[in-house]
Amino acid sequence: MAHDLDIQEKVKIAVSFLLDSPPGEVNDVFNDVRTLIDNDEELQIGITGALEEYNTEQLVTVNLPGDEREVLIGLVFRLSEKVE
Repeated sequence: MAHDLDIQEKVKIAVSFLLDSPPGEVNDVFNDVRTLIDNDEELQIGITGALEEYNTEQLVTVNLPGDEREVLIGLVFRLSEKVE
């Protein structure tokens, strides 16, 4: 007997796939799971934390808004929540 997974279970599996993506391949994995999940709203809600975790662990580079320089994302670079 086949068991249909609910959307939360599918998203949980998608998160696992994303976190296990090889370096530089997260976009390809995301596109694949997006096709499988077929619910962009639920997928977006469910994977936001996973993408933050992946990008932090993989030391991804990003451009700051309004700036051409790239910066690394990583735990050691995280700024304190407290701003003085």
